[in-house]
Amino acid sequence: MNTIEEFRALLREELGLPVTDEDLAAPLDQVPGWDSVHVLSLLTLLERRTGRSLPLSWFLEASTLTEIFGLARTDTPTGTRTDTRTTAP
Repeated sequence: MNTIEEFRALLREELGLPVTDEDLAAPLDQVPGWDSVHVLSLLTLLERRTGRSLPLSWFLEASTLTEIFGLARTDTPTGTRTDTRTTAP
Protein backbone atom coordinates (compact mmCIF):
# COMPACT_ATOMS: atom_id res chain seq x y z
CA MET A 1 0.00 0.00 0.00
CA ASN A 2 1.71 3.13 -1.24
CA THR A 3 -0.98 5.73 -1.75
CA ILE A 4 -3.46 7.46 0.48
CA GLU A 5 -6.17 6.49 -2.01
CA GLU A 6 -5.39 2.79 -1.50
CA PHE A 7 -5.58 3.37 2.24
CA ARG A 8 -8.86 5.25 1.92
CA ALA A 9 -10.31 2.39 -0.19
CA LEU A 10 -9.29 -0.10 2.52
CA LEU A 11 -11.02 1.99 5.17
CA ARG A 12 -14.16 2.25 3.05
CA GLU A 13 -14.34 -1.33 1.75
CA GLU A 14 -13.08 -3.29 4.74
CA LEU A 15 -14.13 -1.17 7.72
CA GLY A 16 -17.12 0.64 6.24
CA LEU A 17 -15.63 4.08 6.99
CA PRO A 18 -16.15 6.52 4.07
CA VAL A 19 -13.51 9.00 5.24
CA THR A 20 -12.86 12.41 3.73
CA ASP A 21 -9.55 14.28 3.48
CA GLU A 22 -10.56 16.15 6.63
CA ASP A 23 -11.27 12.86 8.44
CA LEU A 24 -7.82 11.53 7.52
CA ALA A 25 -6.19 14.50 9.24
CA ALA A 26 -8.60 14.74 12.18
CA PRO A 27 -7.91 13.30 15.62
CA LEU A 28 -9.16 9.71 15.66
CA ASP A 29 -11.83 10.47 18.25
CA GLN A 30 -13.36 12.94 15.79
CA VAL A 31 -13.55 10.57 12.80
CA PRO A 32 -17.22 9.66 12.21
CA GLY A 33 -17.82 6.01 13.05
CA TRP A 34 -14.32 5.40 14.46
CA ASP A 35 -13.96 3.44 17.67
CA SER A 36 -11.22 1.59 19.52
CA VAL A 37 -12.08 -1.73 17.86
CA HIS A 38 -11.10 -0.20 14.53
CA VAL A 39 -7.47 0.08 15.72
CA LEU A 40 -7.09 -3.69 16.00
CA SER A 41 -9.14 -4.39 12.88
CA LEU A 42 -7.09 -1.93 10.85
CA LEU A 43 -3.80 -3.28 12.21
CA THR A 44 -4.79 -6.81 11.20
CA LEU A 45 -5.93 -5.70 7.74
CA LEU A 46 -2.76 -3.71 7.13
CA GLU A 47 -0.52 -6.58 8.24
CA ARG A 48 -2.30 -8.91 5.81
CA ARG A 49 -2.23 -6.34 3.01
CA THR A 50 1.44 -5.40 3.45
CA GLY A 51 2.81 -8.78 4.53
CA ARG A 52 4.63 -7.06 7.39
CA SER A 53 4.29 -7.21 11.13
CA LEU A 54 3.34 -3.79 12.47
CA PRO A 55 3.80 -3.03 16.18
CA LEU A 56 0.55 -2.33 18.00
CA SER A 57 2.35 0.33 20.06
CA TRP A 58 2.86 2.42 16.91
CA PHE A 59 -0.87 2.32 16.19
CA LEU A 60 -1.76 3.21 19.74
CA GLU A 61 0.51 6.27 19.57
CA ALA A 62 -0.98 7.47 16.26
CA SER A 63 -3.42 10.32 16.60
CA THR A 64 -4.75 10.45 13.01
CA LEU A 65 -5.49 8.10 10.14
CA THR A 66 -2.78 9.86 8.14
CA GLU A 67 -0.26 8.82 10.80
CA ILE A 68 -1.50 5.23 10.62
CA PHE A 69 -1.11 5.33 6.83
CA GLY A 70 2.49 6.48 7.30
CA LEU A 71 3.17 3.47 9.54
CA ALA A 72 1.83 1.00 7.00
CA ARG A 73 3.25 2.34 3.73
CA THR A 74 4.90 -0.48 1.83
CA ASP A 75 7.43 1.81 0.23
CA THR A 76 8.98 2.30 3.69
CA PRO A 77 11.67 -0.25 4.66
CA THR A 78 10.57 -2.87 7.19
CA GLY A 79 11.50 -1.99 10.73
CA THR A 80 11.37 1.76 10.23
CA ARG A 81 8.70 4.15 11.27
CA THR A 82 7.46 6.97 9.12
CA ASP A 83 6.42 9.71 11.48
CA THR A 84 4.04 12.04 9.69
CA ARG A 85 3.56 14.29 12.69
CA THR A 86 5.16 17.68 12.69
CA THR A 87 6.93 19.00 15.74
CA ALA A 88 7.38 22.55 16.81
CA PRO A 89 10.97 23.86 16.67
